[in-house]
Amino acid sequence: MFRLQDATRRLICRTGFWLLCVTPTLATVGWCAYWNSSRPRLSLEQTLTQELGLKVSGERITQPRPGVLLLENLQLCSTETGELVARMRLVEATRSEQGWVVIVSQPELDAAQFGPLSQMIAARLREAPAVKQSLRILASEATVRWPRESRTFSDLAATVTTSPTSSEAELQFRVAGLEMAEAARLRVIRIRESLPPTVRCELHTGKTALPVPLLLSPLALENRLGAESRFRGSVWLQQTDDEWQGAVTGELSHVDLRTLTNRFSHLLTGTATVTVQNAKIEHGRLEEALGSLESHEGILDASLLIAARDQLGMTSSYDLAAMQDRIQYSQLALQFSLDAAGLTLQGQCAGNTPGVVLAWGGMPVLLQAGHPTPAANFVRALVPQNEVTVPATQQTDWLNRLLPLPDLAPPDNQQPKGRLRSR
Repeated sequence: MFRLQDATRRLICRTGFWLLCVTPTLATVGWCAYWNSSRPRLSLEQTLTQELGLKVSGERITQPRPGVLLLENLQLCSTETGELVARMRLVEATRSEQGWVVIVSQPELDAAQFGPLSQMIAARLREAPAVKQSLRILASEATVRWPRESRTFSDLAATVTTSPTSSEAELQFRVAGLEMAEAARLRVIRIRESLPPTVRCELHTGKTALPVPLLLSPLALENRLGAESRFRGSVWLQQTDDEWQGAVTGELSHVDLRTLTNRFSHLLTGTATVTVQNAKIEHGRLEEALGSLESHEGILDASLLIAARDQLGMTSSYDLAAMQDRIQYSQLALQFSLDAAGLTLQGQCAGNTPGVVLAWGGMPVLLQAGHPTPAANFVRALVPQNEVTVPATQQTDWLNRLLPLPDLAPPDNQQPKGRLRSR
């Protein structure tokens, strides 16, 4: 062993003190000071705003460990109107080899601002990165607010995956207050291998019926099935060249027939269950359908019975022209089949008489035609008296879509219906 001089020993000790004590302490203090300043928050807000297309602002941002960010009181606003789209009490974002994993605490979304959210997702799906990227968002529960109500969702898991050839977004969720053995699943896929790109959408509710207004609200579609209507089943859609095709199977329950038919000239009330065994959509139109409809205890205009006789070929043992303006029915049940041959309606009312479409007090009122009729006759039955008529053919379809459509114009001598016949 060689003996170090005092000056050398002091130099080694001072160097070790600076390297092992002072430098780490200064680095830690500087690191804490940086993350507690507004600079990283403003930088991250600017980056997220550019990435998401929504104005992002937060109250505080910290980095508890490398690769993990904590954002407190995060808000997303529309860059155009400045309206609040969503707020989150706490967001934890973790970077991994597969991408980002984001855990959101107590998110609240404004249903009226689903438009900016859908635009953000659509923009993300249109991206074609050089390498595969993934974003996974988890939330134990989330609240969506409508003008008159709010609804809570649980067990939310959203995944957005982008690659050079395709992009995919999937959302799994449960609705609080409903017993759901399995989560509902919504999936959107954009395939760039074809030109133009193809968009595929899938919805699977599982075994639990979901409220129809809840499903239609993100699409900004009007609900014509009633506020209490529900859907259980699956929907598959594919868009190519601005045209949709797809299929639907499932069950619609608690359908309000009055809301469904209030745009037509006949009154029809009751709560119906519609079972769709299969429905095929081609070029944005319903081409094939097979299913059934059943309703109990309702009211309808006698003119609807006359229209069903004249336009759909149904029969009745009653003198329909001598009936009161409105009658009550005890059961409306039929099976429907739509294909290239036309529309076939088969009565399914209970009783000894087969083929009964409508029954009143256990007595058959309207019986099936027994043969298919053109689908256009079904429209004529709903709107039988109108001064404006156009041919409904494939040759005139493009023109009907191009020109403005007039409102229903009944003849001047037609009087409104008003009397009610009770049992």
